[in-house]
Amino acid sequence: MQLLMSMLPGSLRARLSAEQEVTLTDWRMAAEPAEPPTGDAARSQRAWDSVLADKVRSSLLATATQVEQARLFAAGTVESGAWLHALPSASLGTLLDPPTLRVAVALRVGAEVCQPHRCRCGSLADSLGHHALTCRLSAGRHPRHTALNDVIKRALQTVGLPSLLEPTGIDRGDGKRPDGLTLFPFTEGKSLVWDATCVNTYAASHLPATAAAAGAAARDAEERKMRKYSGLADRFQIQPVAIETSGVYGPATSRFISLLGGRLVSVTGDARESSWLRQRLALAVVRGNAASVLHSPFSSGPLKQATGETHLTDPAERHQLHVDPEWATTPDNTASRLEWILDDQVGVVTIDGEQPDNKTVFLVPMNGGIWTLCVSLSESQRRTLREEGFHHPMCTNYLSPELLSRGELRNDWIHRMQNLSISCALVSLILLVASALVGLFGVLQKQNSAVLITGFMYLMAAIFSTFSFSIIHFKRKTKRDCGVLDSQITHEFYNSRTFQPGWSLQIGWTGVTICLTASLSWILLARFMRYTPGSSLLSY
Repeated sequence: MQLLMSMLPGSLRARLSAEQEVTLTDWRMAAEPAEPPTGDAARSQRAWDSVLADKVRSSLLATATQVEQARLFAAGTVESGAWLHALPSASLGTLLDPPTLRVAVALRVGAEVCQPHRCRCGSLADSLGHHALTCRLSAGRHPRHTALNDVIKRALQTVGLPSLLEPTGIDRGDGKRPDGLTLFPFTEGKSLVWDATCVNTYAASHLPATAAAAGAAARDAEERKMRKYSGLADRFQIQPVAIETSGVYGPATSRFISLLGGRLVSVTGDARESSWLRQRLALAVVRGNAASVLHSPFSSGPLKQATGETHLTDPAERHQLHVDPEWATTPDNTASRLEWILDDQVGVVTIDGEQPDNKTVFLVPMNGGIWTLCVSLSESQRRTLREEGFHHPMCTNYLSPELLSRGELRNDWIHRMQNLSISCALVSLILLVASALVGLFGVLQKQNSAVLITGFMYLMAAIFSTFSFSIIHFKRKTKRDCGVLDSQITHEFYNSRTFQPGWSLQIGWTGVTICLTASLSWILLARFMRYTPGSSLLSY
């Protein structure tokens, strides 16, 4: 500064000195009662700005509500804003799509993301979207939890610690297992057992604590996790991973992430690995939050655009619609108008009498198999449907990365039914292949026991096939939420769906009949072979 002043003409030096005094006076008035930085600190812009920033923060906290205080405390932590420092790259998986980015920014600055409405769980949801973050029917809860565990597992893999997710044989006595286990020791000669959770900063039960200190909800969650797995502490290194929906870590989680990040740096030699780990964790939370908000029923606005534009049904079934009234009123007194298009094949439900582009639900006939589901319309009808405002893909693959990233997953009940049905079908196929081999051996070698076993194997194949097809046939009788894109439609419209089995299911029942007939034939052949004349006939 002295060198600069010596280079300037006298008139400019006097003018610069005057402006400097005015600026310093303005700063003193804005920062009162703080004093200006001196010495080396006076050369740091941060030293001058931090005083003003702290004063603004204090004034905001003094006039803020509990929710705003919790948000401000959370936003002041380093980890809550880690996703803002991530390089937006699609190839690296760090690029946020526009809707997700808008929700993330809105939650951070406290802007509205939806209109107040009643959630499907029965609770009232405010315009800030906080209820959707941890609602039990939220679309983003499970994907967020899965993504957090995946980030931790990959980080451990990088530092040479392969791990298992939901390891078997490790439970606390009630059958519930931790999220992950390292196969090799992590610290103190013990393998690491971790259990992740993401708690809502703005939940009513956490708000008094989070409005007083950042990370209070995560800290309480860590303590609950430690008590939960206290019985495993003598064999494993128990590590709770608690992150709030605002991105704040609990104390134990912060130490663990710092330790894991340090190991990543030592293994890769890149000092940025620790910050990259925090960025991926933050992105997992942000994406889960956005999925929860965007796929909550009746969300609207700049983010308030209804996402519930289509209603898809489940595999191996055909969807038909029978909705009689032209106008209907839901339990919360929301008026809905129904119109039929495409020769009465597609129903268009307009909620509150608004324009279809604002709040519209399409009830569309579907058909599909185990993994895919497609609109059951001709190509010309599909084009007409798109012109009417139906923008969802005409075919949906349940295992596609795009569907998983949006959090549109089937609920646990549907997963259990599908897994059970597929298991029974696989057992049936194994029995059919084995019975053919055993039957061929029995006939060629004239082994009566092998022929009899073949008959019973065909019978068991028929029984397991019956279980599989019965699950597919009857699982819709309860009119339960099918879990695939059903978050876009309220339960009042569930009864408008009927399901009919397709041709594949009819072929399956025909196969069961053939298996029963084959079983009876093999058993009769076995009885026939018990007699010597019959056995001798087979030898010719």
